[in-house]
This record gives sequence, structure tokens and C-alpha cells, in this order.
Amino acid sequence: MVHNCVTLKRKCWKELAERPWDSLLRQKYRDCVYKYRKALQQYHTNAEERLISTNQLGAFYRYIKKRITSSTSVGAIVQNDVVLTDDGSKANALNDHFASV
Repeated sequence: MVHNCVTLKRKCWKELAERPWDSLLRQKYRDCVYKYRKALQQYHTNAEERLISTNQLGAFYRYIKKRITSSTSVGAIVQNDVVLTDDGSKANALNDHFASV
């Protein structure tokens, strides 16, 4: 279901890119986006329900850890020809930059 919605949404987007003035096409794209979001939410809800119904505590905790852990980080920052790698100096460099803007 989700795959079908993605395919239809992409098709509508390509058509809308060719004819951006077409209001009916714009509405069709919005409907596709709405259906896609709803299908994706339903997919995640079903996956969580299946996980809970298996009664595997370890799998449940792995899923929760994956959902609450952030895997993104700020890479190295160059300030005044110096490469900053530790978190404190990167935070100070970003603070200095945003304070100056």
C-alpha cells in the first residue's frame, strides 16, 4: 500500500512540475500526499503492534532505543584555519557565528 502511494505521488509530482498552473493536478497531488502519509502512519502503527504482540522484550527495547537515539552529529568545523573536532569547541564556534549574524 505504501509503495503504491509513493509511486502515485511521484507520478503526480512529475506531472505537476510540467504543468504547475493546473489546479486540478495540484489537488490530485495533495490528495496523494495525504494518502501516502496516512498509509505510512498505518504501516508504522501495524509494525509497532506486531512488535508488541510478539512479547519479545529485547526486540521491543531495541526498537525503542532506535526511536529515541539520535544518530546525527555535527562534523568537523574549520574556524580561522583551525579544525575543530571536540563538541565544546564546535558549539562555541557555532555560537560565535550565530551571535555575529
